[in-house]
Amino acid sequence: MTTQGPEPGRLAAGVNVITISRQYGAGGSELARLLAARFGFRVIDNELLVLAAERSGLDLAKIERVYQQRPTFQDLRVYKERSEKYLAAVHDVLETLAREGNVVVVGRGANLALLHHPNVFNLRVVADFAARLAHVQQREGLDESAARRTITEADYAREAYYRYLYNVMPDDPLAYDLILNTSRLPLAEASALVAAAFEAVRSARRPGVPNE
Repeated sequence: MTTQGPEPGRLAAGVNVITISRQYGAGGSELARLLAARFGFRVIDNELLVLAAERSGLDLAKIERVYQQRPTFQDLRVYKERSEKYLAAVHDVLETLAREGNVVVVGRGANLALLHHPNVFNLRVVADFAARLAHVQQREGLDESAARRTITEADYAREAYYRYLYNVMPDDPLAYDLILNTSRLPLAEASALVAAAFEAVRSARRPGVPNE
């Protein structure tokens, strides 16, 4: 979906960006599509890094590697220094998306990069391990052992880049407007619940409404 963005350098009026941080297998990407359809937003998921590479002229594989590395504590400073230009490229795209609005951004620490933008609603999607395991097995056609390994590795990688790049844990509640457990209700109902919360936040933050 193509939308007309605001003037360069200015944020779009009102709350019109949703970021989704999710546990692997909790249904975050599926929920993003449901929310995008409900509000007429576009979804930016795995293509975020592609956009960053295209805009910056940097190697996509090197940008992807930043989010896959698991540096030791001793390597932390070097890791951050070597990652700086790649992270800057991703953040540049995120800033543009925040200015344009009408978008759901999935993963890649978007909630932290855009944490202080008043037009951004940050959602965390979690689920119990059994539900995640069943979801990954069905979605990816894996046996239980392979699904467990995939989830464990994904959790570790996401925790690593949140800690090493932003110095927080991904489940820090202060980084979100809402944390949703999708193992307690179907995704359609989860989408409706998030939509209601989003509308409430959008109403509370609309231009001209003072903060309490």
